[in-house]
Order: sequence, then structure tokens, then C-alpha cells
Amino acid sequence: MQHKRQHEIADLSPLVLLPPNQRNKKLLNGNTALVTGSTSGIGHGIALALAAEGANVILNGFGGFEPAKAGVAKLGVKVGYHGADMSKPAEIEAMITYANYQFCSVDILVNNVGIQHVAPIESFLPEKWDAIIAINMNAAFHAMRCALPRMRAKTGGTSSVSPRRTASLARRKKLPTSPPNTASSV
Repeated sequence: MQHKRQHEIADLSPLVLLPPNQRNKKLLNGNTALVTGSTSGIGHGIALALAAEGANVILNGFGGFEPAKAGVAKLGVKVGYHGADMSKPAEIEAMITYANYQFCSVDILVNNVGIQHVAPIESFLPEKWDAIIAINMNAAFHAMRCALPRMRAKTGGTSSVSPRRTASLARRKKLPTSPPNTASSV
């Protein structure tokens, strides 16, 4: 019973910290968030959370994006989608250009995209290694490289988040056959 009560208090704490006249305001109204890898999973959850706080959202990912886009739109914000292949710097640059044109700027950049391949190192294909490094590491660099100049010009500051995939995950799950995921997570 005590654990449940602590959880309830933790859920209410952000509301309690705001003055009473600001408790109904959304913290991110007027901002635009670009979330890579956001058509499903954790990225989609991040996009929904940002939209719930009033941020317009640009989704990115492979596969069917319409359900993800509809889910975010239900929260009453402007939603866009760009299908940039995050392993290709030119497509990342095109995605940032799209965001700046359609939404005026990117205020929040969440580098969430990531892929995984598991195999013993002696049979790990170099092409798989290159793809993992390109998406798990290089994509965040290229997205920040393209987005930060306009972000800084607009606000003088930045808001860029790169959720870390920790190397300890592979150790905890005893997955010694995932060297690029471990290397690209540190």
C-alpha cells in the first residue's frame, strides 16, 4: 500500500510545483519537437508526451506512420512526418529543411533512432556494423549539425536530447554478441 501511495504522489508532483494559475498551461506550447525513430515504441511514446505538453511534433521512422501521426494529432497539435533514412546525411539534412519550412524551426530535437543486430563477432557482417554505427551514432551528429544553427539563432540556446543506449544493457542481458550496439551506446 505504501508503494502505491508514493507512486501517486510522484505522478502529481509536477502539478504541485506549478502555481495554481499555471496548472492548466502546457509547458511546450508553441514549440516544435522533432523525434527521430518515432513511429513506434519509445520514440512514439516520447512524441506523445511532448504533444501532451503542447509541442508540435515531427515524426520520423520506417514503415506505416499514419497510426502514429493520428495518435499524436488527437492531442490537438500540428503533426508532420518525414521519412528520412537516418543513415544518409543528405536525407537528414532534407528532414531538418522540411521541419524549418513547415514548422519554422526545430525547438526540441530528440535523437531516438536506433537499430540492433545480434551475432557472434566472427560472423558479424561488416555491412551490419556500418549500418548500426551510421544510425546509432552518426545520425545524431548529423541531425544536431543541421538543426543547431537555426535553434541557436532563434533562442540563443538549444534543446537537444539523445537518449543513451547504455553499454551496460548488453552486459546485464549477457549479450556479448552485440559489439556495435555496445560500441555505439557509450
